[in-house]
Amino acid sequence: MRQGTFMSTKKHFLSVLPFLALIALLGSCLGTPHIFDDSLHDHEVASIIFIGGGINIVEYNGIPVRWNASVLQAAALKIPGGEATFVLDGTQYDRSRGWLVITRYDMIPFNFSFENGGQYVVYVLESQISVLSGTSLRHASHIATFNMRSGEQRLTRSFGESVAN
Repeated sequence: MRQGTFMSTKKHFLSVLPFLALIALLGSCLGTPHIFDDSLHDHEVASIIFIGGGINIVEYNGIPVRWNASVLQAAALKIPGGEATFVLDGTQYDRSRGWLVITRYDMIPFNFSFENGGQYVVYVLESQISVLSGTSLRHASHIATFNMRSGEQRLTRSFGESVAN
């Protein structure tokens, strides 16, 4: 009788374990922000959530950085507003369409002009980089999408705001 109770408790625990892991994972999706210059106030910086899915920022305006955006974790950034150049490096694996798509960024520059006090989401999916205005994918409006194929940045869509390319 005791063994049966132990087995049912073990099965219950094992069935709940994936949900506990998911809750822990979602709670850690956004780490401490990378603040480039902590002497600046919020109205002097652009706040960016960078969702790279394995593509990382290794350089910001010519300065080496280690702003990682792994498959499971986005990078929160606070940088001075204005023209920014991020050098991207890493590999992204996407199976959302039923087949495996592997995208490699090998020290590829991405340029965008971020406004002081602005809040942005930068989302990398395969060879496309989308820039949104807002604090999350759910609460954001699309600004622009860029095609990064062949290591070149081309504006493919603009959504009403002026976009520096």
